[in-house]
Amino acid sequence: MNKPVKDRTGVRYGRLTAKQYIGHGRWLCVCDCGKVVEVNGSHLTCGHTKSCGCSKRIHGETKTKLHSVWNEMLQRCENPSSPKYKDYGGRGIIVCEEWHEYTVFRDWAIRNGYNQAAAYGMCTIERVDVNGNYTPDNCCWASSKIQARNRRSNHFVTVDGITKTLTDWCHVAGIAPSLFRYRKKKGFDDKDALFLPVRRR
Repeated sequence: MNKPVKDRTGVRYGRLTAKQYIGHGRWLCVCDCGKVVEVNGSHLTCGHTKSCGCSKRIHGETKTKLHSVWNEMLQRCENPSSPKYKDYGGRGIIVCEEWHEYTVFRDWAIRNGYNQAAAYGMCTIERVDVNGNYTPDNCCWASSKIQARNRRSNHFVTVDGITKTLTDWCHVAGIAPSLFRYRKKKGFDDKDALFLPVRRR
């Protein structure tokens, strides 16, 4: 018995948007350049086919590090088959329309501090507002260490109107995060939990 075909109508895969299932595992897709092509569904979901071929003809950069950054950004926001989709597209994070064109994204990246020669993890795209979209005014280039401090799962603490992660505040105060949590359980406010002197035995 054949498996039911998953409806991919309207789903973007790189520069391609699936429009109609035409049988035998193939989809009719429209590329951002306007060309209509037939694509195997499995090639769409695995990322093998991302355009009609125009992006490669236009810029010849499909094997560069920056192109991989761009493609992975689109995949996690727009491809339900991506392992990271639930944390991005699945909760409403989108890539702005202008960045669906690689060359526009590339030009923004170069103007705003992207370093092609940076070591792995030292120049990655970050959203300033982790609940915001991928847009020019909400993105910057940062190391993976800085990105880790901006995750939604981090514990943020505000003292005297200044907000930092708990890790950063504990570094400033010279205490361990475990001491902060212990003091909070005892009823201390955030400032005292951080800055009251530690008793030495």
